[in-house]
Amino acid sequence: MIGEKYYIGYDHYYLYDNPHKVKQTTEIALYRGVEAFSDNLVPVSQPDFLVAQTNINSKNLRRSIGSSDFEKGDELDAAFVLFASDIKTPHYSAQIYGEWNKLLNWIAPHNTFSLRLAAGYRLKNESHFQSKFFFGGFGNRELENADPKQYRKVFMFPGVPIYNLYGDRFVKATLENIFPPVRFGSVNLGNHFLDFIDLSVYSQSLLLNWQNNEYWINFGAQINFVFKHWFNLESTLSAGAARAFSRNKAFSDCFISLKLMRN
Repeated sequence: MIGEKYYIGYDHYYLYDNPHKVKQTTEIALYRGVEAFSDNLVPVSQPDFLVAQTNINSKNLRRSIGSSDFEKGDELDAAFVLFASDIKTPHYSAQIYGEWNKLLNWIAPHNTFSLRLAAGYRLKNESHFQSKFFFGGFGNRELENADPKQYRKVFMFPGVPIYNLYGDRFVKATLENIFPPVRFGSVNLGNHFLDFIDLSVYSQSLLLNWQNNEYWINFGAQINFVFKHWFNLESTLSAGAARAFSRNKAFSDCFISLKLMRN
């Protein structure tokens, strides 16, 4: 990002009783001389602004021996974000959004179904273009300490170019099936082992700016090859493809990413 960011944050656990955790994350950040936001892809309307945000997450998810991912439980997430700029004549805008994720096993052991429902509303201020909701892309850009399955995030919408869709309010639903992992006992090259392969297929629906009836739907898949190196290190090679449709448009996209850290 071109510019400067000064921030202070605080994390607080209201509950830490595995597997159930309730966590609040709060941050206040001052941006100065900024030209673009969100991976340098979203132009800002003002170079100097303040962002204050707080997020509450409740996660109660379980997995069984032999799984590659969480298989059962619920996760709730809610966030409030305030944007402010221009000290002499202050301008304000705000976002509020949330998501619920439900996981359950069905059909076969380790075959998991996921339902995600999300919605958001923005308090408009045309002086703050950066406070709109931006959607699009797979999100597999920086994976040092992130899950390779970035398409699950609220603002990811594979098939559409990253951050290509934006608006002031939205409703989004994601249906996903995570297939049982395929594990290998002795596929190796020296001390480098192919541990397992997992595959997920999904479909997302996005209603954006519903007063204009802007509706999108996509279908996609992602496959992950998880490797063990020297028995202790791990890496994940991921590949995915998706196609997205609206009433008058259609996009296709694909990616390959490599995560060098442990999941």
